Amino acid sequence: MIRAIIFITPLILGAGFAFAGAWIPVKAALAQHLLSHAWERTLSGEPFAKPWPWADMAPAFKLDFAGKEMIVLGNDSGEALAFGPGWLPQSARPGTPGLALIAAHRDTHYNAIGALHAGDTITVTAPSGADMTYSVQNSRVVTANASGLTADWPGEWLGLVTCWPLGSDRQTDERYVVLAERIPLESIP
Repeated sequence: MIRAIIFITPLILGAGFAFAGAWIPVKAALAQHLLSHAWERTLSGEPFAKPWPWADMAPAFKLDFAGKEMIVLGNDSGEALAFGPGWLPQSARPGTPGLALIAAHRDTHYNAIGALHAGDTITVTAPSGADMTYSVQNSRVVTANASGLTADWPGEWLGLVTCWPLGSDRQTDERYVVLAERIPLESIP
């Protein structure tokens, strides 16, 4: 009996750790599915379309880059970021002058952010259904509290923000930022 317990215990612990590690990506994918339904209601004019009854968040935009589409939530709280990218409300709103910032976790929604390079495009869809296209200008690593990323940039800019280094799970005060400038509508083929 003792041998069986000694043999089974590591297997149970290993399965528990594997489930815990897989839960976050599964949760993020499921949330995006539910958020997509709420986004459709948002496009139909429903204000603050909750993705589930107890949610204190709602879709604000749709984001498309590197072949991935995701629904962006209207705040950047830790709870919101567990389910999807979040717009930082203290930044400019996409489609208005200034720098709009959208943050997400590097291991879920922004796991392809490192594939973005100068000249690539990012599309943000507003609740009205209007698409805004941005051209990636550069990427950089900044310190979270001294990034120089403020809402009052001249022109219309989009910043995608996640933790640095990419592919790591260690906590750090460094952030990876992809900066993209809005392409005027008349310039889009």
